[in-house]
Amino acid sequence: MSNKDLVTGTKISIGEETVEVRPLTIRQLRRFVKVVGDLNFEDQTELSDSDIDKMVEAASIALEKAAPELSKDTDAIEDSLDIRTFNAILNAAMGADPNE
Repeated sequence: MSNKDLVTGTKISIGEETVEVRPLTIRQLRRFVKVVGDLNFEDQTELSDSDIDKMVEAASIALEKAAPELSKDTDAIEDSLDIRTFNAILNAAMGADPNE
């Protein structure tokens, strides 16, 4: 069985830049799950500041390898991502096709 689809990742536009987000490593996944475990993605109209902080932290983990500089800058993440892009990054980081 080939993992070619995992090697290439998913290209996602963030502002003027396009990054290739790959599925998380097991080490990243451990941290990621701790952050997103309490988020409720069903009702994105009722997000608290705490929820948004967790979203930014989750995006930071997901972008560590695809965009190392961006992943270290929470202000830049907040300025660059909207909900749709955030969801695409999460799907790609979890190995799902963000277009499905």
